[in-house]
Amino acid sequence: MKYFILILLFSPIIYSQNSDIDKLLISGDEAYLKSDFETAKKIYLNVTELDSVNKKAWFNLAASELNIGENENACEHLFKSYTLKNRESIKLLKQYCSGNEKYIIMSIKDVDQKPNFIYKGEAIPLFVENNLNKKYLEVLLKEIRNAEVLKRTKGKAFIEFHVNRNGKFDGKIIRFDAPAEYRKPIEMKLLQIFTNTVTYTPAMHKGKVVEWENTFMLPVDFGQ
Repeated sequence: MKYFILILLFSPIIYSQNSDIDKLLISGDEAYLKSDFETAKKIYLNVTELDSVNKKAWFNLAASELNIGENENACEHLFKSYTLKNRESIKLLKQYCSGNEKYIIMSIKDVDQKPNFIYKGEAIPLFVENNLNKKYLEVLLKEIRNAEVLKRTKGKAFIEFHVNRNGKFDGKIIRFDAPAEYRKPIEMKLLQIFTNTVTYTPAMHKGKVVEWENTFMLPVDFGQ
């Protein structure tokens, strides 16, 4: 059975003909479309060795592996692509990898036990009615207002919020409005606040830790 799941590489992406990686990706696509999945696998694997954070290469490597029956490797590589913020991986992880508990991904509204955040020794629900707890946001806002580096200039950041199955914040800043000279220290401080101000517990379902698929976009004003 052939899996037509090279969605990402046929989305609006402009390849640079001067890039060895781009040339390899094109070669991988060509092999895949000819159903030469072994060759495609080798090419995409080569790309991941050259660029370990190329989520498209990990995704299409997994697609090639699914086609040749290497489901265990495919699940590992789909999850790798997912950790690189490729949401296209979620559907396939649910379809082909749900038998392995380390690849289970669920909506936060469906889990038996939602995550907590722990602040000053107290475990507090991270979510209230499937939305981030206002108390959690108040804790972070207090830290943001007190951070010296964030008082130097006015700006705004949009943070993609997510906590992984290991109870670690792994979100990122996806948009930034601040003078160029302040961006790096401000970015580092904001991520530090989300990472270190509190600790997190993971979501649970049927007594097992699960990954939750939801992400939340948080606008953060600083220097006000």
